[in-house]
Amino acid sequence: MDSATEEDRRLATELAQREETSRCATQNARTLEDELAQLRATIAEAALQRDRRLRERVYQEEQVETLARRRTDIEHEVEALNARLLIVESELERLREAEAKLSADNERDTIALRAAEDSHAQKLSEVARAEGELEGARVELLTHTAGVERLNELGAATRACARESCCSRPKVWRARANGRQRPTRNAAPKPKDLTCKS
Repeated sequence: MDSATEEDRRLATELAQREETSRCATQNARTLEDELAQLRATIAEAALQRDRRLRERVYQEEQVETLARRRTDIEHEVEALNARLLIVESELERLREAEAKLSADNERDTIALRAAEDSHAQKLSEVARAEGELEGARVELLTHTAGVERLNELGAATRACARESCCSRPKVWRARANGRQRPTRNAAPKPKDLTCKS
């Protein structure tokens, strides 16, 4: 009986020890599991940070390459603009020289044109004066021509009357021819005396 009790006690004590050991092992397992979970979380966070850093690095490298290409492009554009600027400056200098030459030519042509206008105005004045003189001469010629024609008409009428007078009044003309009755010198006969009536 005593040995059975002792055995029960021993078994109970051993069971209690094993339960305690099991409990400690479970606690340790839980602690390890917690540590493992924390370690896994830390590893996952580290992996996430690593991936993030890798992506950031890739992005930065791409940005660096993009900026490098952009810098190269800008340098090429600057070189092209500098070359274009030289061409524009050369063209501007050529245009300034051409403008100066055109200004000089224009000034010279203006002076020549003014001289030509003055000469033309002088010639127009001379032509106007000559036209006035010609008009006066034409009027005078017309006047003389009208006078000559009038004198011719008067002469013709005088001759006609003289012929008719010689036929109708011979004694008067013979008396004038003998000097008894002479007409006044340079006396122009009146128109009524120069027209003979039939």
